[in-house]
Amino acid sequence: MPTIAAECLNQLMGDSQLTSEQAIARLSIDSGVSRRDSAPDLIKSPGLQHSSVRQLTEFRHAESHRDNVPETEGDTDEAKVNVDNQTTVESDTDSSVDRFSTKFAVDLLDNLKRELCEKTDKEVTWKSSRSPSVPYVFPTKSNVATEVSEWLNRITSKGFLKAEQSKYMENISYEEEEEEIDFEEGVCRIFDPYYSLDLENISSVEGDVDKKGYPRNRSLVTTKSGDDLYGIWKNGLRSGYGKSTGENFEKHGLQYVQGFYTDGILHGYGSARDVSGLTYEGVFNNGYLEGPVVGVPDRGSLDNTVSKDYLHLSYKIAQLRKGLPTGYIWQQVEGGGWIHGKVDGHGELTGNSIMYIYPDIFTCLVGTFEKGIMKAGRLSYIEDIRYEEEILVVLPNKEIIDPTVHKYSPSSPLGFTVQKMNRDPYENMRCTVGTSFISGAGDGLFARVDISLGEVVSFYHGVHYPYGKKCENRSCDYQIFLDWDSAPKSDYIDIPTEDTDTEVYCASLAHKINHSFNPNCKFIKFYHPTFGSQLLGVVSLREIYCGEEYTVNYKYDVKEAPEWYQNIFLTEFNKLRGHFDIDQ
Repeated sequence: MPTIAAECLNQLMGDSQLTSEQAIARLSIDSGVSRRDSAPDLIKSPGLQHSSVRQLTEFRHAESHRDNVPETEGDTDEAKVNVDNQTTVESDTDSSVDRFSTKFAVDLLDNLKRELCEKTDKEVTWKSSRSPSVPYVFPTKSNVATEVSEWLNRITSKGFLKAEQSKYMENISYEEEEEEIDFEEGVCRIFDPYYSLDLENISSVEGDVDKKGYPRNRSLVTTKSGDDLYGIWKNGLRSGYGKSTGENFEKHGLQYVQGFYTDGILHGYGSARDVSGLTYEGVFNNGYLEGPVVGVPDRGSLDNTVSKDYLHLSYKIAQLRKGLPTGYIWQQVEGGGWIHGKVDGHGELTGNSIMYIYPDIFTCLVGTFEKGIMKAGRLSYIEDIRYEEEILVVLPNKEIIDPTVHKYSPSSPLGFTVQKMNRDPYENMRCTVGTSFISGAGDGLFARVDISLGEVVSFYHGVHYPYGKKCENRSCDYQIFLDWDSAPKSDYIDIPTEDTDTEVYCASLAHKINHSFNPNCKFIKFYHPTFGSQLLGVVSLREIYCGEEYTVNYKYDVKEAPEWYQNIFLTEFNKLRGHFDIDQ
């Protein structure tokens, strides 16, 4: 078997300029070599260039046909092997391809995997690679992390049950509170402070008024502070459905609150929306939203009204008391990550044990945050969980895995503020830089481990330029829009020419990903605790094997694209024209 494996390897290297390490990695990647209990699931890649790899892939097709043949009584493993030996496939190469059994193909692939492991010490690296090995031991994802992920998915998709929320319903109270709570500067409290109105606080009334000037029946009242109070009024009090909104609400973080009023008090089930565009539904007690709630984003009609400061925010899971988050909360950010921890007295994620959890819901940066902004965080991972009332609480590992300290470091047209050689730990565990398999491409970015479908693998950060601001860099090779839906009317980022080498800048690595019209990854909007929203994430479009090169579609405007891109585009276009028999 070693001799046959070597022959296949020689055939692979015969029509390429690959090193032996690269050739073994390519054969492993293209054929889908993997240590699994069953036969390897061979990749059906449309771009295979080597007959030996295509031949092995075709055995998967033969397997699927054989699996449809019903078993006869008394079949033995030996009999099944004999049936396999009769399976034949046709190669679309110019030369004829030997007919092998599936059993032989499995043995061959296992042998190639063994050679791959021997040559690469169980990790695909290349002589030209400039990415160091991961300098710390990091555990594999645990069942605890899976439980956290399932809880988050359930809560964000279905919310809390009304039975869970109704436990926090209290009896309505008409007594004056000892300490009246009103709007507070810098505090977003979800409540309606309006109970009864004095005439001197009313600016105008749209609707009926009584003899004293108070609103009556269905009316809209505008207060002198700029708020609009809609409802059914009687003796200056609302009863039934009502809604409160206006300038003063927005000034204190709310777009509106609405629900059912009893003698002027918002009490029972209702809803509210804050200025970040999150909508909450739950129980109001004496005007205050209380109990477990989920803030749900409704971006469709709100992107034009929500400030850029909040566009990176997504779902929010919290326990409220007197309209404020209390205890531990979850704040999802764009790209699938979460900020999690215990809030301060103002309901803010401020403290020394707050964490950013990466989209794998396992890896995290734990440390000091101020209003959700990371001031200092170190690498950790989810180790255990517990519950506080209805909220799941994550307990991170407390050991110092890596001493590197990460902090919020956004860029500006003046340049980077991040420590250029501080690698992102999540990205570093999934990516390594080496010589690309693509002819003439130079460097490429490769998978350090097996990657699943939909997994975030890398980040593209750069010097940030607002829309309309001219870039100082003479070369535009690394410029990329932050919002492709709005391009070209979008902010963009660029990596200066002097920072494109990973020996100078490696805080993010996605600028090393090469182009393909048949990519295995794509760019997405992303919020990162170090770079903020001034970057793009890279997410996989399919399973990617260890050692495989990441690729994305650059989506250049062909008329303005570099010459190399135009040449590739014409080549692909001619292939399609020939395939569909399109005339000139």
